Amino acid sequence: MNLKDHVSVTSNQSTSSSLKASTLKNLGGDRFDKRFHHNNQRSVPRMIRWAAKRARHNHRSRKAISTIMANLTMLVIVVSLSSLLFVWSISSFGAYTGGAGYWFSSRSLANQERLSVESAFFTATGSTNNIVTLYVRNVGAVQFNIASVYINSTLYNIAQSQVGVSQVQKVQITLSGQTWGSGNVQTVIVATLRGTTITTVWTS
Repeated sequence: MNLKDHVSVTSNQSTSSSLKASTLKNLGGDRFDKRFHHNNQRSVPRMIRWAAKRARHNHRSRKAISTIMANLTMLVIVVSLSSLLFVWSISSFGAYTGGAGYWFSSRSLANQERLSVESAFFTATGSTNNIVTLYVRNVGAVQFNIASVYINSTLYNIAQSQVGVSQVQKVQITLSGQTWGSGNVQTVIVATLRGTTITTVWTS
């Protein structure tokens, strides 16, 4: 083999080696590109699933926070209404017990009142028979005030005067719109301030 043939063989070998290297490089590059493309195809659904999971998680978090806020709001409303109801019930109960206590106390005192009309006098002013004088005795256990006198169903208000136990009170009335006649029957009712009454019948 001469020098020219040796150079040709070396050149052919170098060219063959370059082709193999280029071929291997191309094959490797295609394989890398395919692998990268495949990985991208697998990553996209994974990212979609991750985004959907995060969205569901955020929705559940917001829903949980909304439920907690609703429960807290209802709790505040219930506590406020309970406080108002408690204050109202206490004030109402206090007013009721105060009124009931006063009523029972008044009735208890009224039950101890006893009065008696001991005498009645029928007199005249000039020629007009229009004066009636009553003597009322306190025969009860408590003092009382005479509030009014009814003579034949006609009301006459009396200036309140206190009658002590065992005391006698004189009550003088000037008739208005009526007169008494000799021998007539006169119905006299005396009422105290607590509502105790006594009815008597007299002949004028």
